[in-house]
Amino acid sequence: MLSTVTRNSAAAVVGTLMFALLMQLAHPKVAAGVDDTLLTAFQRMRIADVSQLPVLADDVVVGILDESDLLLHVYKQPDRFRDKVATAMTQRLETLDPGASLADLLAILNRDLVAIIIEDGRFFGLITRYDLLTFLRRSLP
Repeated sequence: MLSTVTRNSAAAVVGTLMFALLMQLAHPKVAAGVDDTLLTAFQRMRIADVSQLPVLADDVVVGILDESDLLLHVYKQPDRFRDKVATAMTQRLETLDPGASLADLLAILNRDLVAIIIEDGRFFGLITRYDLLTFLRRSLP
């Protein structure tokens, strides 16, 4: 399942820092499905060089799976890599609209969470601290 940030929603968020950040980070976003195995999700994470994946059901974000969730689930029982993603994902989600402020984004990131960007139920992407730092570094003159 791949979803890409597109310029089609630009009218709603032009001029916002969040939109600028999303556009700089625009690349295919990798996701997992609730019925994917943990092994499949782990392989997607490795291929995409990411430490977390949004979990989608019918194109709606229903959870997030990160390396810690995965490790806690398979530790001492590697055969649990065959379990479904739904058994290990976190369902407590922190979502933001693409037009949210930097203060809203920082409030989520400062709690060691990942911001999930959603507008009208449509998944745009994830923003991590690393993403924000990369964006800010790129904005240097």
